[in-house]
Amino acid sequence: MSTIQVLDRAINDINGLRRFVRNQRNERLSLDEKNTLKAQAMSWIEKTRPQLVKSVNSVLLQSIDDEIASLLELAEKSTRRSKTAEAINIIIVRLQSLRREEFSQAGNNQITPLVAPNFNSIASDKDMRNILERRWYEAYFSMEAKAYLASSVMMGSLLETVLLSLVIKYPNRSKLFKLKSTPKDKKTRKALNLSDWTLNNYLDVALEIGWIKKTTKDIGVIIRDYRNYIHPEKEYSNGITIDESDCRMFWVIFNEVLRQLVLAHKTP
Repeated sequence: MSTIQVLDRAINDINGLRRFVRNQRNERLSLDEKNTLKAQAMSWIEKTRPQLVKSVNSVLLQSIDDEIASLLELAEKSTRRSKTAEAINIIIVRLQSLRREEFSQAGNNQITPLVAPNFNSIASDKDMRNILERRWYEAYFSMEAKAYLASSVMMGSLLETVLLSLVIKYPNRSKLFKLKSTPKDKKTRKALNLSDWTLNNYLDVALEIGWIKKTTKDIGVIIRDYRNYIHPEKEYSNGITIDESDCRMFWVIFNEVLRQLVLAHKTP
């Protein structure tokens, strides 16, 4: 089994664990759920990690080991479900970072750190393409300047703008308002206006019509969640600060979503 296949399997396993944790209603984890967390953590330690240790970035691998250790600690406590889901999200992001790096080393990387994506297939208007490209570089250089929150917020807003542009230029836009994933008003059950869609709504729709993959959509949601830390009160109440490792992981996710969107709309 190749390194990428091992990582794909690990990502699928952890995604399954996240769905398992999220699908329950009680705020505290049950004994069965804690045992499942332990089993998944031990599977990483005993089976998955030995297949990766000689072939992947040791720093990233160590960061995953640290989060797996944290998961084991959570399984020993009376842990809140939301805190467990957040820990699992971090593991998924770091596994995706490893996977992205493997693709890059294999020569399959479509977006390099210093060359913006070709936005021609995203926006037909030249001025808009220039704005998208400029914002992409600003997100990158904000990260390099250690303005990690600013960079993360810019990534989220740029991703939302790209998805909005694709929705607007979609040939049969009425179809987009009839999908299962189309956001609807809770009272009238009618589709919401585009102005009321969120980044998560756009990601759901992009997945349903085949613009992005399921795994990419799931981790793309993490950018949405952390972008909300632009509000000081949220950072204060949750006690979470976006640091360099977070921001660089977001950069990997952000560019993977962009890569898939560009390829999905590239003219043959």
